[in-house]
Amino acid sequence: MSATLYFRHDKYVLDESYLSNRQTIQSLDNFFEANGKYIDSISIVAYASPEGSVRYNQRLSARRAGTTKYWLLKRYKSLGLEQMREEPLGEDFTGL
Repeated sequence: MSATLYFRHDKYVLDESYLSNRQTIQSLDNFFEANGKYIDSISIVAYASPEGSVRYNQRLSARRAGTTKYWLLKRYKSLGLEQMREEPLGEDFTGL
């Protein structure tokens, strides 16, 4: 499964009501309810828009990945820290 959560510009706090996040979270809830005990790993790929410096955007994408990881751990109790892999990729020109 793949899911996309959006962050407000220049932020790394997850706003569950922003853009399509509410629908994405509902899909995640349904997925974890049916499959949570079968998940062996999760990759969290995070980006930032290209405004700002490359270094700043790399840090912002890392913070977004961390926020998402801990949000998942808090929301889905069947997950463990060892199952999570963060991949902050900095700027995303394609997704802009």
